[in-house]
Amino acid sequence: MTTVRQRDGNGSQQAWIAFSWTLMIVKKGSQNSDCAIILTVHNHIEMFGLPCLQSLLKHSGGARIYVYDNESTDPEVENLRKLADSRSEVEFIRIDDQKTFGGLTGTWNDGIRRAREHGFAKVILVNHDVIVDNTWGQFHPGH
Repeated sequence: MTTVRQRDGNGSQQAWIAFSWTLMIVKKGSQNSDCAIILTVHNHIEMFGLPCLQSLLKHSGGARIYVYDNESTDPEVENLRKLADSRSEVEFIRIDDQKTFGGLTGTWNDGIRRAREHGFAKVILVNHDVIVDNTWGQFHPGH
């Protein structure tokens, strides 16, 4: 685990905690329940995307989850959308042209922007091939 501290444009200190599979952005002085998770998928929905989202829903204590479908052609993406739409804490965002949107980095930047606009002080970026379990609470600040 690596921690890097920096100041944002408003002078507020932020801590960036990088794991091999996640990046968590924490604004100093924030509360534990104030967390959003950003998950980006691109194909391999049944193998990775669905199990990842299911595990996040099970072990993330109602945290806000932004799911970005980055131009997937996999027909299983509809099942991911249905799961996302069935849960009030999940917002599904379809990206039809990832090159114009900025690819994976574009989804992360947009997710961070959305989370901050909605007042979330903590943001966790998760790769779609991650399955979290009951140990997730050690890393998830809102659990």
